[in-house]
Amino acid sequence: MAGLRGTSGALQAIHELLPKLVSEVYGAVDTPFVQFSETNYSADTLQERCDIQSMLSNMSLLVDDINSTVKELSRLSKVLNKATTSHSRYVSAVLRLPAEILEEIFVHSSKTDDEYPDLGSRYLPLVPGPLPRVVVNDSGYLKIAHICRRWRDVALNSPRLWNMIQTTPAQYGRTRATALPVPLSLLARSSETCPVFIYANLWASTLLLDTDMDHFPPNPACDSVKGVDVVGYRGLTVEVLSQWLTQFKNMTHLSLINVELTDSTNIPPDFLDRTTHLHVHPRRASAAVAFVQCCTWVNVTSLTLDMAGMKLNDAFLQAVFGHFPSLAELFIVVGMVESNPDKWSAISSDRLCAFSLFIHSPLSSEEQKLGPLFKALTFPSLTDLVLTRPRSPMLRFLREFLARSRCRLFSLTFTNLSPQDIRENLVCTAALELGEELRIPSVEFYWHLKETRIYLESKGRWYDLDASGG
Repeated sequence: MAGLRGTSGALQAIHELLPKLVSEVYGAVDTPFVQFSETNYSADTLQERCDIQSMLSNMSLLVDDINSTVKELSRLSKVLNKATTSHSRYVSAVLRLPAEILEEIFVHSSKTDDEYPDLGSRYLPLVPGPLPRVVVNDSGYLKIAHICRRWRDVALNSPRLWNMIQTTPAQYGRTRATALPVPLSLLARSSETCPVFIYANLWASTLLLDTDMDHFPPNPACDSVKGVDVVGYRGLTVEVLSQWLTQFKNMTHLSLINVELTDSTNIPPDFLDRTTHLHVHPRRASAAVAFVQCCTWVNVTSLTLDMAGMKLNDAFLQAVFGHFPSLAELFIVVGMVESNPDKWSAISSDRLCAFSLFIHSPLSSEEQKLGPLFKALTFPSLTDLVLTRPRSPMLRFLREFLARSRCRLFSLTFTNLSPQDIRENLVCTAALELGEELRIPSVEFYWHLKETRIYLESKGRWYDLDASGG
């Protein structure tokens, strides 16, 4: 039997005595009665029965002694294993990683490929791709940084890890709007150079209008919130929701998904004035008109109107440009476009740089419907244009629009085109020829607006986690 490699004298002594124990065990079981083990032999005499009882007693004592010894050795083995594990951490390379490297690991590990939030195919996504985010429940409990004390300290002192916070109140509950949970402990860890975005999933909650706002004192921890994305439910109005949102005094970016846009006149004016980025998917398209017209959104530079069930007409577009005088980028999703050429009046914007019009429903003659619309538009500062492709490769309406606007396009993008269409469609050929003629640096083709480079880059700037600017 090979010798032990350890330094314990007691274990070495036990190891040296094992051959003697083996001999004793085999001596105890090697009885005169072994030859009868596979027979029906039964002790007939009193002497045989006494001998067998003595042998059983000896074997039982040996079993008890061995089990007792093994139990103690097993306990000692567990003690040693635990000590080995704890001591191995002291020389672990992972624990010697600088805090900056650990922070990068934590940030990347908190990213997810899932859409944030997962709104389904009927909606434009709110974010351009995987972003690090922390998920908290209504009590603010964290599901991260529970490995060891050092990792927890590094995580809790890494503001970038806490600037995308997802919170979901208790489901199917009724609560006052001002009583919605806010993860204040996380907000306190952010800074002005690392703004916070909150995603509030309210689809299974019911908010009630609060008539008493005195119990809702300002909290400095909320000042770090730059943007809020809200996914609501049928019956959630922007008036009720604004009671909760008013605590975020520096919020400039707002997304309202499935929120009733009625009673917009009761929203606090300062809440509307500081908004610079707005993304809206109303439950009812008709309410969007009243919401747009509720005030002059003087500071909004980026507007996304996701209204697949709405028909775009002159009145609505006039309201958008009349009440959003500072727009630099505008993304519109509608179901169809007004077809009467006499119902479009002139619209001009010297500030608009990016314009996107995505039409969900397949139209029989997009060019005839887009032609009158673009004949009414003039955007001298336009640099990026995204359009649903017309069926006809005759792009005269587009050429005339660009000539009238005297703009210098950096990119021209057509949607509703599959990879097969890009290789074979005459519209693609006409678009490429137009790009070459007008020296447009980039002519691009995609299936859906949410896949386009212009939309993704816009949302990337929206959720810029490395700067407090818009």
